[in-house]
Amino acid sequence: MELEHVKAAWQREKSIYPLRDTKQMAAETKRRAMKMDQEFVRQQALRIACGLLSLAWLASQYDSRHPLLANAGLLVLTVALALMLAGSVSLRFRLRTSHPEWPDGKYLAEQRERISARIALVRRNMTWLFPLSLLGFLLWQIGLSRSSPMTMVIVIMVVIAFLGIIWWGCRMLRKDLLPMLKAIDQELADLEGEPVSRED
Repeated sequence: MELEHVKAAWQREKSIYPLRDTKQMAAETKRRAMKMDQEFVRQQALRIACGLLSLAWLASQYDSRHPLLANAGLLVLTVALALMLAGSVSLRFRLRTSHPEWPDGKYLAEQRERISARIALVRRNMTWLFPLSLLGFLLWQIGLSRSSPMTMVIVIMVVIAFLGIIWWGCRMLRKDLLPMLKAIDQELADLEGEPVSRED
């Protein structure tokens, strides 16, 4: 019953306000999605390269003569970065092909799946792997630290890094990925002739 009321309200809005050119708007959203997808491919390649270099550098930092706490922290940091790298490689492999030659509706549906996968990866990294990597870095550096002032500086650096990462991740979701996902949902709904919920 509630769905019928929503559809009826949507039909009333259509009769009150001029209809937009659905195909033109879908084509514009498609162009925006293509641009975002191309940028994502470049960014992923850079992240994977940086991840490999970081893992190689961390492996070179292991020393059995270091305190147990330092080596344990280094191990936690390495594992967290390896898991983030594996997630990026897996996502890059899953999204290795795109089909801009497809009709607008089919292409936008494909892009919706790609953006949803990116959102899931960002949220997983922000929730689990970034905090785990910072914890590992903190333990590693505290284990190597020789003075209390240096330990305090390291703790402050980790807190600042954590807040910065959370801000960056939330900004990426709020400014880029979620608005594009919402725009694609709207265009798909318009192409299908059905209303779409405006709630986040």
